[in-house]
Amino acid sequence: MNDTYRELRHTIANSKTVYYPKKAKSEVEPLSETYVNLMVNKVCTQQIGKSTSITEGETPVAEIVLGYPGAGKSNVERALLKKYNGNLVSADFDEFRPYDKRVFEAIKENPLVADYYCQLPLALRDNMLYRTADIGRHIMISTPCIDINNHPKNSLEAIFGKKGYQINFTYVAANKHMCYLSNVTRYFQARRHNLECSENEMIVPRLVSLKSHDFLSKGTLDGVNIVIDAVNKGADFKLQVVDRNNNILSENADYNDIPHIIKAKERQPLSPYEEKRLAYELNYINESIQMLGLSKDEKRILSEFFNGRLSNYQSNMCNKFCHGGRS
Repeated sequence: MNDTYRELRHTIANSKTVYYPKKAKSEVEPLSETYVNLMVNKVCTQQIGKSTSITEGETPVAEIVLGYPGAGKSNVERALLKKYNGNLVSADFDEFRPYDKRVFEAIKENPLVADYYCQLPLALRDNMLYRTADIGRHIMISTPCIDINNHPKNSLEAIFGKKGYQINFTYVAANKHMCYLSNVTRYFQARRHNLECSENEMIVPRLVSLKSHDFLSKGTLDGVNIVIDAVNKGADFKLQVVDRNNNILSENADYNDIPHIIKAKERQPLSPYEEKRLAYELNYINESIQMLGLSKDEKRILSEFFNGRLSNYQSNMCNKFCHGGRS
């Protein structure tokens, strides 16, 4: 493992430099309100139309999947779709990105600008929530963080709770460093896929900075604490904590114990399966960099993580293994 890690750091430091045309977020022209409304109506009608009305007397449910970016929320989503026999309206922000076709033209020149195109995905996500709640269908929302009960009009409590919904939360507890690593791996998977696929099958690559990942991760934990606080004040929320493989970690736990369960899970040494996965991801990223090269911005983002954050984390994990897991 150490040899693999050292090799990757060497590859990052000595990678060939590639140049992308610079593009600022301010250069992205907003879509017309008319076009956005047309797309929202079209997509929401199609997506909601795939679901069916709940039976008389049945309580509509909002399933909220929380977790750091890269935590493995997709495993929970698949399990929920199976549980509801597919009868869940999905409001996943990432799934709405491709509806703004401009992003595909932009990432051909500079793959780092994908997050500049958020106007339509945000409008789609928000309207999917409102419209689903208005007709009382089951819905699944997958997100790192979301307003739960603070806003009088746009919070989950305002949109769903006051309309008779049962609101269930599933939090995926995973180590933040491993989650960020998964995001890096997915970025290169998308880049390599886009080299070989047709324009109709492209994947939107996303490489966020550590600062952005930390910000979203903090929002995720803040959300869990808000849920616990709301439950203690009498809100009819349900919360369970699972690991990356969707195994329940919080069964029969007091809600006030959940933050400690989360923290313990995030700090525990990697399992043999996680070690194997780590080795695979490091090798895959190394191979990808040798194939694609790095721009100055990509090298900066990766160096900050692999030469700094992950390097320190690896050292701490080694110490924990040597001392029987004590920190």
